Formats: sequence, structure tokens, C-alpha cells
Amino acid sequence: MSCFLAGGLVETKSGSDLGFLRSLAEKARFAAADDSDEDFPAFCAALALGMMGRGDSLPILRKVAGADLLDSEEIGKAILWMEKKSVSGQPTTGPASSDEESITKFVLDGTFFAEKERDKTSVVYVAFNRARNRVLVSLEIYLNVKSARGYDLVLTKERGVWRVVGIWFAWIA
Repeated sequence: MSCFLAGGLVETKSGSDLGFLRSLAEKARFAAADDSDEDFPAFCAALALGMMGRGDSLPILRKVAGADLLDSEEIGKAILWMEKKSVSGQPTTGPASSDEESITKFVLDGTFFAEKERDKTSVVYVAFNRARNRVLVSLEIYLNVKSARGYDLVLTKERGVWRVVGIWFAWIA
């Protein structure tokens, strides 16, 4: 349950929620290599912290990236993305002809997933709510048959701009 909760806290402003995410992520440093019960929630919390893009989370994310987690490569990408974002500002994307295209551009240009593997990262599923202002997005990072992983994101659209409000690890090959 901690993993699902962590993924839903991407937009939190609450100090106690941020404390929860940070303490959960820090447990990765102490988890035994065979203790995935500790590692998985720590990874999920680190994903949420990474998606938030807050500079004050960088020290924790750097420690998590060094832990032997399920797939800490995404945490490393988040660190690079956060550092690059703080130097260059927000990514810019050109106009899109449809919501699906706009979402794909946002996920590939405005999140950390395609930071090092853009040509191997793709949006594979998009499901809108009836109002078309919230969407579930599944993305895949496909390196080869034995090295692929997927993530689910929930995005919301306000004033014509999409933003991530939830992030969850979905699968690994």
C-alpha cells in the first residue's frame, strides 16, 4: 500500500507527506539485498520525489540511486532531469495536433523517463476520463527482450497544460 500511496503524492505540498516520501525513500539505503518488501516502497517514493523535481530531494535521490533497488536507473535519470531542469528551466514543446500527441510530447519531453533513452521510450496506452481532463498513460522503456520496463502515470489538464499527478512502476522484463 505504501507504494500506491507514494505514487499518488506527486503534487503534495504537505510537509508530513514530503516527510513520509523522504523517510520511505531513505529506507533503501538500509534494506538488505533480498528484502524487496523494503526496497519496492522506497523505489516508489523515490519515483514520486523525482517526478516532483524539487531540488531539496536531490541528496536523498542520490543515495537511493546508489542502492541496489529494483531499477534505480530511473532514479538516476530523475537526478539528471532535475539538474538539467534547474539550469535550463522548463522544457518547451511545440504545438500538438491532438490531446494524445500533446500527452506523448509532454511525457517524453517534460518528465525524466526519456532523459537518456528517448529513442527507446514510448507511450503505449492513453485512457481519458469522460471530461478528457485526466488521463492514465502507460509508457514503456524497451532496450531489448530481456531489458524492458513499464510505468503508469496519471496526468491532469488545467488551463490547457498537462502535469503529472501520479506515478507508479508497472512491470519489468
